Amino acid sequence: MIALLTYGEGYHNYHHTFQWDYRNGVRWWHYDPTKWLIRICSLVGLSYDLKRCSAVMIESTRVDLQYRNATQRCEGVNNADRWLLRLEQEYQALKETLQLWSQHKQSWYEAKTRELQEKWSAWDRLQVRHRYLEVRFKLKVQRKSWRMLVESFPNPRFPLSV
Repeated sequence: MIALLTYGEGYHNYHHTFQWDYRNGVRWWHYDPTKWLIRICSLVGLSYDLKRCSAVMIESTRVDLQYRNATQRCEGVNNADRWLLRLEQEYQALKETLQLWSQHKQSWYEAKTRELQEKWSAWDRLQVRHRYLEVRFKLKVQRKSWRMLVESFPNPRFPLSV
């Protein structure tokens, strides 16, 4: 709601956390006209090399902030040591899961890239084969034309009268 009133600056804290990211609103539905303008400029060629923060880094930073806030709240609670221990265990488990998610996401991207390369490779092979067949047919036509031309020459044994 604040983003609508401030023309996208409601997500400005994101910019302070990840300065290199050109966006303030990370999600596609976040109202951030500056993000849209910069993206359009990059499509036209007026801006380039736009940097984005990975979803893993965003989520990890969010979890770190939540952990920090939760540990501060635990300080004034009864049995704070027990809560802090449980919080630490959950935090470590979540960080490990985030790391695992990151590795699997990277593996998935690599697999998709390989699949795309194989498709392009197969498509390239088909194009090369198609070009080869075209050139082979052209050669066949050219040979026939050459043979007809050579056969149309007068025989040197029987010269034409001049």
